[in-house]
Amino acid sequence: MEVHNPSQGYPNWLTRQPRWRVAGVVALSYGLAVAAGLLIAELSLQISTIWLASGIGLVAVLVWGYWLVPVLLATHWLVSPSLGEAPALVSAGLGLIAVAEITAAARLLAGPGRRRLLVFDIAGTARFALICLLLVPGGGALLAATWLWLTGTTPAEQYLLMARNWWLSVVFGIVCVVPLAHSWLTHGLPRFHGQRREALMVLGALLLPVGLILGYQLSRGSPVEALFYGALPLLLWASVFLRETGASTALSLLTLSALTINQLMPEHAVPVWNTGAHILAFGLMALLIANAQRNLEEAVAYRAHRVNLERLAYRDMLTGLSNRHHLFQALREAMVRWQRQGAPFAVLLMDLDAFKPVNDRHGHHAGDEVLRVIAARLRHSLKEGDLAARYGGDEFVLLLKDCEDLDAAHAVGRRLMREVDAPITVLGEEGRSVTVDVGMSVGCAHIRQGARTVDGLLQQADQALYQAKRAGKHQVACYDATGSGALRPAYDTGR
Repeated sequence: MEVHNPSQGYPNWLTRQPRWRVAGVVALSYGLAVAAGLLIAELSLQISTIWLASGIGLVAVLVWGYWLVPVLLATHWLVSPSLGEAPALVSAGLGLIAVAEITAAARLLAGPGRRRLLVFDIAGTARFALICLLLVPGGGALLAATWLWLTGTTPAEQYLLMARNWWLSVVFGIVCVVPLAHSWLTHGLPRFHGQRREALMVLGALLLPVGLILGYQLSRGSPVEALFYGALPLLLWASVFLRETGASTALSLLTLSALTINQLMPEHAVPVWNTGAHILAFGLMALLIANAQRNLEEAVAYRAHRVNLERLAYRDMLTGLSNRHHLFQALREAMVRWQRQGAPFAVLLMDLDAFKPVNDRHGHHAGDEVLRVIAARLRHSLKEGDLAARYGGDEFVLLLKDCEDLDAAHAVGRRLMREVDAPITVLGEEGRSVTVDVGMSVGCAHIRQGARTVDGLLQQADQALYQAKRAGKHQVACYDATGSGALRPAYDTGR
């Protein structure tokens, strides 16, 4: 039978494994962790230990479900009596408490149906710390210490010591395993996000202060504190450049290293509360920074995507000018300003006179290059605030804002024709450079000429353009609505 848990975002190849295979792998991993934890716990009650079984069991339940709880309990009962010195009844009770902690933590973190996503943002990290680092381990520690006292395994004067060791060992196991496994399963192995060269340069720059910190702390005979303060810059570096996977990996290595030094060098061991405080503070800070970095990069990427979409929505892909959609939006806005504030504006409709022969003789790629050159010349010739758009084919429209009257619009049209009208060199079909002269005709219309709508204004500009074409092309003509609505005479550019 296969199980699938889409709510936690784990990969399908993992969640769709058969139950018999999942049960075997989980039982083996959990059993080895229980055995290792019992062996470490026998070394000393005064030095902090780690119970990796709690983290492994919690990850297993979060990934595959609560059906693994009996598997964990059976494994614990099988392994614990054979290694521990406590009677079978005591071991069975401690195993029941350990598995109950895992079940309670999973239920509080993910909910009954495991539908709540485990995320190490501010709220998620706070919930994780409250549940997995305080409530559940603390409650389990009190139950375990009480059980040991009631069964006569430990004297009353060691009650707080046993509760402390249980609590911290469970906390260290969860901190070491859960963030690491969750980030690796959801985000993959650690990898650079952004510029690898920049990340390595920053890492190289951090080596000097890290070395100074290590040297100072080691000279004081404090190898654990040297580890903590020397690792902090590297932990933050991993959070920024490797994000969640880097932060969780560095946190696991820091936890294991600190506990190993405490066990192998008891004469230099840091008090257990000091060790726990440093690991939890540094670890939670690193996870929050990694999540914030991910959110920041996603926000920047989303903004860039939005800008690109807006560019596609408002720009003509060939020329880079505004497209018809953006043009009509700008014209409607100009019309509203005219109606509300009396801000005058004009429209120039421009059409290339000899564009079709360029396409016919030299190919469409040459025609496209002509359109791009014309568009660039228009763009550079307009004053700030005006808008140039490709209207369609070889037609362009210019929106002249704050244009007082038709004479001013006509003067702009004549100036643009002189600046745009230079010959254009393009590559022909055979790859040879050819010079073409397309020419241009312009029709001008001003809002003061009586147009009430955007379509009406463009129609006036189109009528003026028709008059310019009819008069011999390569001219500027203006719509004149005075009197009978006759067109003003066309103005030759003097070419």
